[in-house]
Amino acid sequence: LMGNPRLSELPNGWDSLVYSQPQKYWLIILSLFFPADMPAFPVFTPGSNCKWASVAAWLPLVGMTGVIAYFQVCRKSWLKKLLAVLAVFACVPVLNSMFQMMNSSIYYARWFYMGVLMLVLATIKAFENRKTDWNRAIRWSAGITVGATLLIGLMPVSYTDEESGDIQNTVVGTQATFERYWLYVLMALLSLLAFVLIIKKFRRNKKRFTVMLTVGVLSVSLFTSYFIIATGYFSSSSTKTIKEDIINRRDGITIADIDNVRSDFYECVDNTAMFWQIQSINCFQSSVSTSIMQFYNALGITRDVASRPDLDVYGLRPFLSCKYLFDYRGDGKSGSTNSFIDEDGNTRMPGWKYLRTQNRFDIYRNERYIPMGYTFDKFIAEEEFDFVPSAHKSEALLYAMILPRDLMKKYSSITGYSDKKYKLLYGKHPEYYDSITETFSYDNSDYKKVCAQRAYNSCSSFEYTDNGFRAEYDNTKGDDNLLFFSVPYSEGFAATVNGKATDVEKVDYGFIAVKIPKGEKCDIVFTYETPGFSTGVKISLCALGAFLVYGAVILTVKKIKRKNKN
Repeated sequence: LMGNPRLSELPNGWDSLVYSQPQKYWLIILSLFFPADMPAFPVFTPGSNCKWASVAAWLPLVGMTGVIAYFQVCRKSWLKKLLAVLAVFACVPVLNSMFQMMNSSIYYARWFYMGVLMLVLATIKAFENRKTDWNRAIRWSAGITVGATLLIGLMPVSYTDEESGDIQNTVVGTQATFERYWLYVLMALLSLLAFVLIIKKFRRNKKRFTVMLTVGVLSVSLFTSYFIIATGYFSSSSTKTIKEDIINRRDGITIADIDNVRSDFYECVDNTAMFWQIQSINCFQSSVSTSIMQFYNALGITRDVASRPDLDVYGLRPFLSCKYLFDYRGDGKSGSTNSFIDEDGNTRMPGWKYLRTQNRFDIYRNERYIPMGYTFDKFIAEEEFDFVPSAHKSEALLYAMILPRDLMKKYSSITGYSDKKYKLLYGKHPEYYDSITETFSYDNSDYKKVCAQRAYNSCSSFEYTDNGFRAEYDNTKGDDNLLFFSVPYSEGFAATVNGKATDVEKVDYGFIAVKIPKGEKCDIVFTYETPGFSTGVKISLCALGAFLVYGAVILTVKKIKRKNKN
């Protein structure tokens, strides 16, 4: 968590003072007067870039009426000042980010629940104050709600042709969806009307007012919640695929080594591999090893909440020891752009061959598969890798191991590093450095050849253990080398080669490697312990001991006092 790249993106410049999308300000205001928008399908401010941002503060039934009433009747109070401060925090990016460790990479307003509790308190205080002018508060609340409704729902929007610049058509309303927008408006206005009726009819009778207010709040809460859930349900695809072909059909996959190799999933339900409990290069999970994030960033591949490498970076599949690919056919997408087979009948990545169909998944085998744990005969510095065109970086990974400068120097007998040789690269004009990356060729025949070379120089066995993994590599005919594993680097790893402890190195921007000696059959064992785990256990045990001592002292003191009283 502490190593997540999101934490390193701190507020910067004007983006820390003003939101780059003005619609965010509208969204913050609208969240107070209308039911919460759907996280995945925002309707009020589609251009605010706030999907899953949790911008919601509407109080069921009451809305902002009670808060407005409290502000009108109470001139000075700590609560009024606190709400004003929270409003400023919501509108200034750098202040908003303080609730998420100054993270400015993604906008979240999940701290709003704290402000909502203060809105509830203000509403309660308005109910308790006999001087509250509810008619005035209702007029203000209704006026703002209706005003915002008309501004958004009736504002004309013109769409122009990108080439000619001519207006193609004009529509009324800036909202994303006409029907859902007016349903949200209807819910807000009907809720306000129900509150007015409860106030008018039951305000003088405390018991009846309490009962009706509770019933009203619960009814509106349930109705609006079910509306959002139902809208999401009907907007989403069927769960039949998940139930019938994924969750309940793990036994339908009968590939012998499927548990021991990695797989790829093309246009499939996220985390299908997790349902089947098999390894995969796909993952919808934001809290992953920091090294994974660093690796994708180095290759210029987007990795935010999920690992979904595009097909154009096909070199990643053999590099990551990915052997199988699953393409779901149960949705009838055969022959479409969503199929792994293109219009000409070829696979969309080179080197893949159809194997069989199971669970309505077409399964393909990677003919360029490289087993886990392999060596390279070339080594390049990270600065050299920058010379590789972005379109071919995934293939270049297969030609040479990429090392930071300190490791190039540390293993100079293997990498061929010397200060004289690399002087130009680390000088004032690195662009003049003659790198071996310029000799890399990326056509299909060379791609096939380099994958075969890596596979030939791979481990003879590889297996996971309870706390790491174990591998065997025959280096009886080889020199000293670095053995690469596409396992994300972590400081928690320790390794031995033939029983001797060895350094675990971070290579290829985020993976691990160890040095193997020449002329030996190597037994490599990696063990993992979560960094800080043992220290945390010791601290917890010490704290428990201190608590027991504290408890014993308290009990002893109490017994002594009782005896003295007697």
